[in-house]
Amino acid sequence: MKRILIAGGSGFVGEYLRRLLVSHYFEVYILSTQKSLATQQHVLYWFPYSKEIDLRGIDQFDAIINLAGAGIADKLWTKKRREELLNSRVKTIYFLQELLDRGILKTDYLVQASAIGIYGDRGYEKLDETATSGEGYLSNLTEQWESASQKYTLPHSIVRIGIVFDPNQGAFPKLIMGLKFRFMVIFGNGRQYISWIDIQDLTELIYFLINRKEVGVFNAVSPQPVQYIYLLKKFNSKFGGISIPFSLPAFILKWLIGDFSELFLFSQKVCSRKIEKMGFHFQVKNITSFLKKNRKKWQ
Repeated sequence: MKRILIAGGSGFVGEYLRRLLVSHYFEVYILSTQKSLATQQHVLYWFPYSKEIDLRGIDQFDAIINLAGAGIADKLWTKKRREELLNSRVKTIYFLQELLDRGILKTDYLVQASAIGIYGDRGYEKLDETATSGEGYLSNLTEQWESASQKYTLPHSIVRIGIVFDPNQGAFPKLIMGLKFRFMVIFGNGRQYISWIDIQDLTELIYFLINRKEVGVFNAVSPQPVQYIYLLKKFNSKFGGISIPFSLPAFILKWLIGDFSELFLFSQKVCSRKIEKMGFHFQVKNITSFLKKNRKKWQ
């Protein structure tokens, strides 16, 4: 039985990934910073900030997956929050590599999470893995995140994750929240591209990389990015199609929440062709199939 270790595995994506790997008969361990969780059989405690770890004698893994990092959209980006966003990513990578160097952790392959935020605001430009970094806070943060991963001395892949869609968790419920109250809230001009990925496709993609132990940078996004206004109109029909449009101009949003507005205004048309050419098949390729897959959850 293959043994996998997931850092940051107690979060939204980590829980889905754990269940998928277990269904394929992997033995999955979670690295958690919460001591209360470490009382569970397959949860191990660590705290990268103070370099603490308790593996309970379990040190050999077929692969390590690092999903650790404070949630980008959970809080406004104050100075303190920016430090937390950076440290939770960079210090985790440094500590992981130190553990590997010292032989405290043993593996021959690692998957490192990253984000498409590295591309910045690129309008209608099609972005593959060779595209340059963009500008803005998210781009700078992700650049530092990926630069830290250069410390790894073992074969590894970097997965640039798009906005993860699930009907009940993550970003999707927030994007369409106004529709439930009959308001179609449009950020900016509404024509910005959202590069997204269904939660199950994301976990299957990581599983695909682990099985093949692929090395390199990979975009984890669905084959068809969607414009925000189209997403709203498409989903609005699920609530009867009657909603009052409410436009929130870009300059007002920037004035209200500063750089945090990047989450709502930046346009990224990111390409998934590289992973598809390698043989990975997306189950949810477009918004129509996402809505069809989850239709019973909204009835």
